[in-house]
Amino acid sequence: IFSLLLCDMFPVLLAIFFLVTPAERLSGVAAEILLPAPANSSINVDPRLLQLRCPPWKGQQIEDEHGGVEKYEGYAKLCATGKDNWAYLTAQDHQLIAKRIFQVVPVRPGQLVFDWGCGCGTKIRFLETHLGACALGIDLSDLSVRYVQATAKCSRSCQVDGSALSWIPSDFFHHTISFGSLLHLYNKKVSASQNTIYCHVLAELLRVTRPGGTVFAGCNMHDPPWSFFERCLRQAQATHGPVLWKKVQDFPFYGSRVGRRYWGPQRKRETYSVILVKNRSSS
Repeated sequence: IFSLLLCDMFPVLLAIFFLVTPAERLSGVAAEILLPAPANSSINVDPRLLQLRCPPWKGQQIEDEHGGVEKYEGYAKLCATGKDNWAYLTAQDHQLIAKRIFQVVPVRPGQLVFDWGCGCGTKIRFLETHLGACALGIDLSDLSVRYVQATAKCSRSCQVDGSALSWIPSDFFHHTISFGSLLHLYNKKVSASQNTIYCHVLAELLRVTRPGGTVFAGCNMHDPPWSFFERCLRQAQATHGPVLWKKVQDFPFYGSRVGRRYWGPQRKRETYSVILVKNRSSS
């Protein structure tokens, strides 16, 4: 009942969160953690982002039944076409998807956004260009990460395994997004009780997002089933306190034409996105 009430009140509460609370300065990070600024930067880079250093790449640690690093390195060779690791989405599709995401993730100029599974960085470039914000993107693909870094104005990218985020301080980002990526953490070959990585990462995305910030878990296209996501959400709330959430159907959330092949009405399984707002008093 509590979740249903929160879901109904979500639009009002979300607006209150971001209208009545002034931006708060995030705590600093150890000065020895450094990352050089990009050569083509034309936007002032938030010093907190400059203080992060990508951890060493230790290879893919997550078993992904949808494909490994080699698959996504192949996709990344097409980054310049705007397809961004999706075989059947166009550059225009990705722009429409990014626009829709940032209609519900209230990014303001100067804020920091975390993109978990950033691919070629289309959403990062969108928020730089249209919202005046910077991001940190992480991905398994070295080619994707290099492309993001080469095309970024103020953002950063790291090739890391997304299941280990301890190198990122708590409450660091204003908002977090992930689109079509978290589903790779769910393994249908094992029982639900053994699928601990997905729940762990969802909780970590809430941890690195500041109180009052939004976590957008988008396009859970193949997996996990909604009942499993709810279980992970309950576990995360046990650590981070109550989380406002709203579940939306991917069709027609992203538009009646965009991504129809991936999440159109012909899909036998439900495809959904979840908008989470971290409790302001949790940390």
